[in-house]
Amino acid sequence: MILENNCQESEFWFCQVDGSFKTALTKVKKLESQEVITQTRTVRNAIMYQFNMESKQAYHIDKLINEIATRRIKKVIKVKA
Repeated sequence: MILENNCQESEFWFCQVDGSFKTALTKVKKLESQEVITQTRTVRNAIMYQFNMESKQAYHIDKLINEIATRRIKKVIKVKA
């Protein structure tokens, strides 16, 4: 998952990452209460969230995600070269 400024993910995504829907919901509510993520809209039964980039935690998580993705991409490019 890369939750950039305008990217949105649902509770289901958190469940896929964590493996347990109940645990994922707990984590989502915790992140929401800390204002790291904000609910943006509902698509059918899926509640969509995105990072609150005004939060320092969200900013650093986003930065970490991008750094990991960049390193993985560089590693793939090296293997193919």
